Amino acid sequence: MDISYNLGQVSSASSWGNPLDPTQRGSDLVEKGNALLAQRTPAALAAAVAAYDEAIRLWQGLDIGVAEYRKDLGSAHFNKGNALQSQGTPAALTAAVAAYDEAIRLYQGLDLGVVEYRKHLANAHMNKGVVLAAQGTPATLAAAVAACDEAIRLRQELDLGVAEYRNGLAGCRT
Repeated sequence: MDISYNLGQVSSASSWGNPLDPTQRGSDLVEKGNALLAQRTPAALAAAVAAYDEAIRLWQGLDIGVAEYRKDLGSAHFNKGNALQSQGTPAALTAAVAAYDEAIRLYQGLDLGVVEYRKHLANAHMNKGVVLAAQGTPATLAAAVAACDEAIRLRQELDLGVAEYRNGLAGCRT
């Protein structure tokens, strides 16, 4: 089961923003991290993790009571998890689980009646499950099943008439 989701650009990204603004600078760093992640080379993956870490550092001082800031910070952790997952070493997989856990913690504080937020939370659970399954111990395999079950539960509440949501649910069950 090798299903990963990438959240792409964060919503506060803008080519016209103030480059000194932490929300703009963080968005630029996430975009850089996403471009590096797509390259999939060891050096690019390490640089992607560094870019996400810098975005996280910048955004940690923002008021996560603002939904967009909370979502963007969660997305930086999520994408960091993707880069670590792609590195594939035991240490990187352990760090990926921690990154997905932080993304999950942040996403759980959002209004899950908003489809985008529910999707992000489900994706974080799914990717966490994939990483836990890759670790392959009895404990991580059991935790992988629990993470995937949670992704399924969250996705079942989406409109399954939408192909993207239906396909995401199908991915949880493979």
